[in-house]
Amino acid sequence: MIAAAGLAGAGPACGMVILCDGDGLRLITTAHHRQGKIAYEQAVAAAVLEQGRRSLEVGDLIGHISDVQRTVPATSAGGPPGSAAGQGQASARPARASVQKDRAAQAVRLCNRGLLQLQSGKVEEAINAFEEAMKLNPADSRAVMLRGVAAARQGEHLSALQYYNRALEIDPGSVEAYQSRGLTMMKLERLAEAVEDFSKAVTLNPKFEEGYVRRGLAYGRMGEYVKAVADNTAAIALNPKNPLSYNNRAAAYTAMGETAKAAADLEVSRKLEAATKK
Repeated sequence: MIAAAGLAGAGPACGMVILCDGDGLRLITTAHHRQGKIAYEQAVAAAVLEQGRRSLEVGDLIGHISDVQRTVPATSAGGPPGSAAGQGQASARPARASVQKDRAAQAVRLCNRGLLQLQSGKVEEAINAFEEAMKLNPADSRAVMLRGVAAARQGEHLSALQYYNRALEIDPGSVEAYQSRGLTMMKLERLAEAVEDFSKAVTLNPKFEEGYVRRGLAYGRMGEYVKAVADNTAAIALNPKNPLSYNNRAAAYTAMGETAKAAADLEVSRKLEAATKK
């Protein structure tokens, strides 16, 4: 948001268009105003005052559009709007870029809102928010991924996989999408594929504790207890205060017949859980 600051004696703003984009206000004026040498700041203030506006948001367009083209003057020639150097071929690309940025920002806000709704159990409302975000910005992999999370929450795991696959097509480096797809693979008992996804997640982010925890669980369910122990040990190294990692490692130790190690881990897990409840 850019606040409007009034200037005394700015005069009427007839014949000008103020376009607000991500880089700030840009001004397009008629020849009359250029000849009058109205200062840029005065022109902005006058236009805002005329419209009765206190502030401008990204994408706002005010003034008299019929007086000028709805484009931002090209600045590659190095001159300010209205100068001889800046009166070359006008380009609408800055305006389009502004609209795209605004839509992308709206999509992010919708995703955040949907995530809060999902955490509150309002799954249908969350789905509406994620789908609206996807419409506003189809390139937002997080919106697509969260739509998959909502589908999984409803038990629609095959549908969720389609969203995760699509999110990873958009952004192959999404740790969250690999993690979410891995969890759904576990729900579908496709454990080897779950291990692949968790492995990609921790490869992309070696400090991703949850990836090690989840892969350790998958290895445990596959009977690969040594690997399960290794993953939970890696998770403990990253976060020594997570009781789940000790509990899971104890389960793997128990399956391996290492009862003393299992008992030690269970004791640590119990103490950590008790500490969190205080």
